[in-house]
Amino acid sequence: TGSQKTNDDTLKSPDFFNKYGDKVAWEWVSDNRHLVEKMGWPTYHRVIGKHGDVSYERNESTEGAIKQVTGRAGLLSVADQDKVYNDLLSRYEHRIKWEKERGTYDLETEFMKLDAKVEDKYLFRKGSGGNTPFGKHTVREVSIVNNMRKPLTKDQVEALIDHHLGDMKPDQLQTELTHQVNENHEKVVEERRASREETINKLKQELEELENAPVDAENAEACKKVKRQKARLTALIDEKERAMGEYLKDLERTKDILTTSIGYWLTGQVVKVPVPGSLQSNLGFFCGISVDHSKDNPFTLGNVTFLFAVADHRSLVEVTLFGEGLRDLRNIYAESKDITTEEITQATENWNAMIKEASMSRVKRHI
Repeated sequence: TGSQKTNDDTLKSPDFFNKYGDKVAWEWVSDNRHLVEKMGWPTYHRVIGKHGDVSYERNESTEGAIKQVTGRAGLLSVADQDKVYNDLLSRYEHRIKWEKERGTYDLETEFMKLDAKVEDKYLFRKGSGGNTPFGKHTVREVSIVNNMRKPLTKDQVEALIDHHLGDMKPDQLQTELTHQVNENHEKVVEERRASREETINKLKQELEELENAPVDAENAEACKKVKRQKARLTALIDEKERAMGEYLKDLERTKDILTTSIGYWLTGQVVKVPVPGSLQSNLGFFCGISVDHSKDNPFTLGNVTFLFAVADHRSLVEVTLFGEGLRDLRNIYAESKDITTEEITQATENWNAMIKEASMSRVKRHI
């Protein structure tokens, strides 16, 4: 950043200049469109209109987004630079955790202290022969290894639920969160509209002054110049008004997604959480919603996290509402709609027994 006092944690943070960082930066821009113009339109490209007016359209690909955003963060104040970097790092860490939960993280090899003990071996695929490693047989080992991730116990689940409930009942918390979203939405809309209208009004004033300015009718070149200036300003005003309308629609859409998602479950409710890459779902509890209120606009799709304790190795599933996260949340909602009374009883009364196998210190794995 532009600050000589950049937080040490920022400098020690993981390298996010990769494809996952690009996705995170793309989402960040979508959540922070009020800063995009100040930063020189990262993840956008310039389009020149027929009157020479300039507009910006979103790139077709996320490639290079993280370099664009971080490279232009220096155009902001030092305080805002720190906020941008910290937000990007937080989102990146969440993204990597999300990818690892689904087995799709492929940037680096992860080393774990498995203390594997081989119990059996068998031929998995016969090799084609030759002296290279690719021609050798593929052997699969059945091993007993350390269980690196265990489900939360019933006491841990209840403590997490109580933490998010505070002094409220589940329905009270749901109502309060919905109220906060609506209240914040009105405030943000008012602020962002006022900021954009100020810019538009200045352009309109400039156009009005140009229209009222005396012009030498006999000077053809001067008349053409004024005409071009009027056309450029008119096109620019139209573009600014169009962009403001789209932005306000995006804010409305964000509010609708948030309020709908908050209404899916009461904190402490039993749910079914799909297992990525399979048709299976496992029982769990909706433990609450985490919101980072340190942000200028805390209620964005990437800043609100839904927490689910699951009765398998995933332990605690964290879901934001941006992109694939919103799809995951809706899948959980769809799976949970047909949950039975027996399943609810099983989760609420026999949770520790249900997670016993997944909680074992040593488990069998095929390597």
